[in-house]
Amino acid sequence: MFRHNLIPVWIGIILLSCMFLMGQGGECPWGAEVVEFPDPSLDYVIRRELKKWGNICTSDLLLVWQISDSWGYGISDLSGLERCKVLFYANFAYNHISDLSPLVDLPGLDYLELQYNQISDIYPLAENSGIGDGDDVDLRGNPLGSTSCDVYIPELESRGVTVDHDCP
Repeated sequence: MFRHNLIPVWIGIILLSCMFLMGQGGECPWGAEVVEFPDPSLDYVIRRELKKWGNICTSDLLLVWQISDSWGYGISDLSGLERCKVLFYANFAYNHISDLSPLVDLPGLDYLELQYNQISDIYPLAENSGIGDGDDVDLRGNPLGSTSCDVYIPELESRGVTVDHDCP
C-alpha cells in the first residue's frame, strides 16, 4: 500500500529530470550553450521560428532550417546566425544589413533573399564553400562595391550560383 503512494512522487521526479535534460524551464540541456542575438529584431524572428521565449540554446538552433518572414523588420546585425548550422533558406530582404560575415560558415545555404539592404561587400558569401551549383542569392537594391561586382559575383556564378544583382 505504501509503495502505491510513492508512484506519483516517482512520476514527478522522472518528469522533472526529463524537463531538465531537454532544456525546459530556461536551462539548456547538458552540453548546450545559451545563444544571444544582439539585434532585437533578429532575436524576435528566431524566437518566432522556434516558438520559444526562454533561453535559446545551441541545440534549439538545430531546428532553424529556414527564416522565411523577416523582411522589413529593421534587422541590421546577423550576429548569432552563424550558430544556425542547418539553415538553408533565409529571407532578409528590406532590412539594414551590411555585414554578411555570420553567413560564411553556413554550408547548407541554398537560397538567400538579401535585396534592399546596405550590403556592399559579399566576400563572406564567396568564402562560403557550401554555396554552389543550383543555389540562389538575390542582391538587388544593394550598394554593391566594385570588388563584389567584378570579383565575387562572377566567382559565385562560376560555381553555378544564380545571383540576381544590379551591377553594371
